[in-house]
Amino acid sequence: MHACKSLNNVKMSSNEQNFHLGAQAGSIGQAGGAFSERGKAAENAYFHAQEAEQLAALKAQLGQQQQQQQNPPSS
Repeated sequence: MHACKSLNNVKMSSNEQNFHLGAQAGSIGQAGGAFSERGKAAENAYFHAQEAEQLAALKAQLGQQQQQQQNPPSS
């Protein structure tokens, strides 16, 4: 048990301390606040635009299919 106590008293440099904090330390998304909210808003806007493009493409495809059904090609 004495060895464990001596390890706890060892001083670490700031680089070693940052390494031990892990990948989550310093992450803006984890910190919250205005930057996190702005990032989430930008992500939501991007995916909203992607969905709008997909919907427009599907509507165009549906319109073409309906036109083909109403006006079948004559053979």
